[in-house]
Amino acid sequence: RPRRRAPLAAVSLSARLACGSPCGASSGSFLGPARRELGLWAAREREGTMMQEKLKVGAAQIAPRFLDKAGTIKKIGQTLAEAGRLGLDLLVFPETFLSAYPYWRGAVSVRRETELTAAMQRESVRIPSADTEELCEMARRARVNCVIGLNEQDDRPGSMTMYNSLLVISRDGRVAGRHRKLMPTHSERVYWGMGDARDVCTFDLDIGRLGGLIC
Repeated sequence: RPRRRAPLAAVSLSARLACGSPCGASSGSFLGPARRELGLWAAREREGTMMQEKLKVGAAQIAPRFLDKAGTIKKIGQTLAEAGRLGLDLLVFPETFLSAYPYWRGAVSVRRETELTAAMQRESVRIPSADTEELCEMARRARVNCVIGLNEQDDRPGSMTMYNSLLVISRDGRVAGRHRKLMPTHSERVYWGMGDARDVCTFDLDIGRLGGLIC
């Protein structure tokens, strides 16, 4: 009988967090997560000294509500609440979790492709927006830092470009920053624009400086 994968897996990290260049100003039960000690070391500087810290990090192994932004945000809130009960320092959601990766490309009719792409655009997230404010409040209530993969709508007036992005939210309920995928691969370019040098940075959190990349 196949084993069911836990929706929320957590590991404890004994780490000194790696320093980098910071950005400017910037279902079921989840109980019983897997835990193990990792010999990972990084560097964190506090008052001129190197300090060792233990971090508890979780991976949300769950599916979004397909092309349903409101439903997926609700699911994020539920998962963050469980992460808070587990005492996680950081929770990471999958690529474009909010609210779909275009797996259908090349596998459906042109008409269906157009419908799905229009829905993907409609359910995308602008940073900042009422959507990100709601996500920030969820992270603040749970007291958990989080990284959420999403389809981001360009914040330039009049632009409808989307990006494959990471949204980084601190546990005190603020947007620490975003990272846009630098080079969408092959047919991904039908859906997403390219990131630029502004997105090659790290984000200051209470656990240290955090960076992220997208495959």
